[in-house]
Amino acid sequence: LRRGLEAFVARGGGEGVSADPGAPEAVVEKLRWAVLGRQYDWAARTYLPEDAAPELPPELANLAFTVSSALPLPEGAEPRPFDAAICNIYHAARRPSDRLGGHRDDVEADTASPLVTVSLGLPCIFLLGGETREARPLPILLRAGTLLVMAGRARPPFH
Repeated sequence: LRRGLEAFVARGGGEGVSADPGAPEAVVEKLRWAVLGRQYDWAARTYLPEDAAPELPPELANLAFTVSSALPLPEGAEPRPFDAAICNIYHAARRPSDRLGGHRDDVEADTASPLVTVSLGLPCIFLLGGETREARPLPILLRAGTLLVMAGRARPPFH
């Protein structure tokens, strides 16, 4: 992951992060998120053209496809080739309350493909909510190495 993030920054990725090859720890400390593969414009809430970034590393694309293909998915949900990974980076040792705000992944043209998450590092509580922010979320403990697949009714809620 570190090599991938360093390469990402060296290629000019990581808005507002300077690539200082002498201090990779400083680069990683500044990162809050990185998108691997197809890029997303957070302000416009849309994906950029497919040729705007290098392909998603095949190891990640294959992992997501293999895991989602092995599961009994709900009717209408089907794995498709994965082309993007959003790496949320939490600095729990320095910022114990580090977290991502509740959101919905609802801008994809086709939401039938599952979302696959891979947890690395410290354990955390993942909150799977409902159709509105007012719905009481279901807490799920994720440990390093946990794979979570959200498909069917579990895909559109806040999380």
